[in-house]
Amino acid sequence: MKEVNILGFGTSQHLCDYYRETWGVNQVYTFAKRLDKLFFTDEQIEVEVCPYQKLDRLRELTPILVFPVVYRKFKDFGLPIEIYPIKEVRKRFHTDYFSSSIAYMIAYALYQGYKKIYLYGCDYPKQDWEYKQEKPGTEY
Repeated sequence: MKEVNILGFGTSQHLCDYYRETWGVNQVYTFAKRLDKLFFTDEQIEVEVCPYQKLDRLRELTPILVFPVVYRKFKDFGLPIEIYPIKEVRKRFHTDYFSSSIAYMIAYALYQGYKKIYLYGCDYPKQDWEYKQEKPGTEY
C-alpha cells in the first residue's frame, strides 16, 4: 500500500516519523530529517524574490523538486525537477479549488494512487492569516 507523509510548518511537524516516503512544502527542508519530494506552488515572481535560506541543506537532502513551472531560481540548481500536472489533477477531481500547497500535495498524492496520507505540520494556528485563507482548501 502506497503511503506518504506530507510535512508543513505547523506545530505538529515534530511528530513526523520519516518511516515512509516524505514530501515537504517550501522551506521545510531547513528542518526536515529527510525529504523525497519538495513542493513549491507559488507564483513564479514570489519564488524569484524569496531569499531562501540554507540552500546547501536542500542540496544535501537531494529531494525531487516539484513545481507547476520551472522556476528560474532553481533551473540550474542540480536537483531533479518534476512538473506538477495541474491540468490533469484539476480534471481528475473536477475542481480548481486549491488554496494552498498542502491542498495541491494531497490532491497529487491521491492522483498518484497513495492510499494513506499522513499530515504533519499541516495544522494552522487560528490567529494566522493562513487559517482563514488556506485551511479550508486543505480540509476540502
